Amino acid sequence: MEAMFDDLINLLQSAKAHYNCNSHKQALDIYAQIIDTYLSKHNKSIIILFDQIIAELLSQLDISLVEASSLMISKPSQPSDPASISDPSQPSDPASISDPSTANVSQRPLSPLLSPEVRCSWIKRLFSLWLKYRDRHQVSEQLQEMLFEVAWREDIPFLRTLIESELHTPSSNSQVHVADCAKESHTSALEKFLKHLPQ
Repeated sequence: MEAMFDDLINLLQSAKAHYNCNSHKQALDIYAQIIDTYLSKHNKSIIILFDQIIAELLSQLDISLVEASSLMISKPSQPSDPASISDPSQPSDPASISDPSTANVSQRPLSPLLSPEVRCSWIKRLFSLWLKYRDRHQVSEQLQEMLFEVAWREDIPFLRTLIESELHTPSSNSQVHVADCAKESHTSALEKFLKHLPQ
């Protein structure tokens, strides 16, 4: 158990190092690995161990994920017309060669650092983590806030679908024998979550 804890701490340190170098994707890959492992565990002692790591992880994950989800990166334009690609066998006209230092970078197409698919995978992961906290009566409002921060307007329908699907699942989150009051609390939390979704 101690060896596992040391490994998790090393992973956290590695993720922080990647973040400090602006390697957002590498940092997020490590955080995803830790959270996915936590979500798959059911052993009580291992879950308690992961609780300590997740508590330390969330603040840095919040910053890294929000920054990454709002970053746009420019990609070099690719000529779609084959005729626009110069023939290397023909001499170039000096007048037609643009100075790279004066190229208008702002005209390059922009795309999000995190693709819609990656954002949705994080939304699903954070929602699953929120559910696990709910099931263990350790509600984290920070997770709900992170979901709202990470989700773009176009991602809200996906998050809404996740919540509604959970609401309509008879034995929510594989809990077959749950007290009625616990079920009522779970349903109430989901309905409240749904109500607070950005329009």
